[in-house]
Amino acid sequence: LGTGLRVGEALSLRRSDIHFLPDSALLGCGISGPHLHVVPRHNNSNRSSTKSRNPRFVPVAGDIVRAYADYMAEREGFTHGTESDFVFVNLYSSRWAGAPMTYSNVKQWFDRLGRVVGADVRPHMLRHTAATRWLHEGGAELDTVQALLGHANASSTAVYLHPREQDLRDAVSRVDAS
Repeated sequence: LGTGLRVGEALSLRRSDIHFLPDSALLGCGISGPHLHVVPRHNNSNRSSTKSRNPRFVPVAGDIVRAYADYMAEREGFTHGTESDFVFVNLYSSRWAGAPMTYSNVKQWFDRLGRVVGADVRPHMLRHTAATRWLHEGGAELDTVQALLGHANASSTAVYLHPREQDLRDAVSRVDAS
């Protein structure tokens, strides 16, 4: 939710793509602050892909850094959790323990979640919500959200624009006042 990643991008992440330090120079990275790298990979063993041909970085907030630290601490408790360089691995499946998660794993999880909450829930909803929040709550410009989402065209990002009633009133009022 906080990164706006596509499910394939999240499933393609490697631990080496995660730079959650205040200064990543020790990692050979010139980007400051906690962030992750979305690296185009199309030959993943879990068949995930990044869709985009261009690498990008996505800054992350402190809650994501803390959640990642908690996840990695839990993962270290499993003997099969330390082997894979993939960020997301199956921890609780006896058959696939330690293997990178697949889209099917994620879809099954979201289907179970949807049954619990009584609604259709899909992974892309998290991406959509992130983009909408960046635009409306964060006041980000469309080109900034386009870069964060890895869209080649602004028209792909424009689908996340949902003007609220107050936004419409404010736009008219600002022009009327001038």
